[in-house]
Amino acid sequence: MARCPPERPALKNVLLVVLSIVLSVAVAEAVVRYIDGYPVLAMPLGNPADGATVSAAQLDRIPLTPGVERQWFFDDPPPLPNRRAVTDEWQRLFRHIEQNPVGGLDFRPPDVFKAWNSAFIGGDPCKHPFLRHAPGQLWVYDPPDGQPTPPYRYLPDVTLPNRLVTNQMGWRGPPIDVPRGERAIRIVFVGASTTLGGPHLPFSYPELVGYWLNLWARSKKLDVRFEALNAGRESIVSTDIAAVVRTEVLPLRPDLVVYYEGG
Repeated sequence: MARCPPERPALKNVLLVVLSIVLSVAVAEAVVRYIDGYPVLAMPLGNPADGATVSAAQLDRIPLTPGVERQWFFDDPPPLPNRRAVTDEWQRLFRHIEQNPVGGLDFRPPDVFKAWNSAFIGGDPCKHPFLRHAPGQLWVYDPPDGQPTPPYRYLPDVTLPNRLVTNQMGWRGPPIDVPRGERAIRIVFVGASTTLGGPHLPFSYPELVGYWLNLWARSKKLDVRFEALNAGRESIVSTDIAAVVRTEVLPLRPDLVVYYEGG
């Protein structure tokens, strides 16, 4: 029995596939432009939209809570008094790890400036699946409850090469008042990277919240001072955050703990 030669894909099928891909990309581009507020048919695309492109008229359409002044949100806290120059030794160490990554980028430059929980290490750090990529040195601390959570703390009272500034607790932000003021309302924010905020930014959102609350208190002539502290840290999960609250936050007797996690 004679066999017919296998059919080759017809040119029209190839063209159909190409056309489908082009149309799919065009539709996806249009949808993204619409979601981000760009003109769908603009060519070329304009500059990215950011806070500088928002007009005062647009801001005025957002309702304010009674007693709040819009100008407060354009005012920044004073510079951190505990921000210092980074030592040359730390700068060199940061750049060395950055330029010589190991372990598939598991161990990043900021990780060498953390104090690691000895219970999390569990023995020989050279055998730890993550910490074995460290460049031959680690800061370590013994947890007060003997538990492996949270896995690390930031070093206290330092300015790091990634521009993170910590207070005497190893939390991001200005120094904590000791002793605590009699009229101080202490609020501690806990969470992961969204609470910590980008270290390159001059302030995290808890610092801004505390500053704005104090502006409000002064406007109302209230004899109180709000103290907003940031106990957030990157790459931790809910059980780690609970341990932070238990072992670090509660001993400071906060009046309020704000938990925020997620993007």
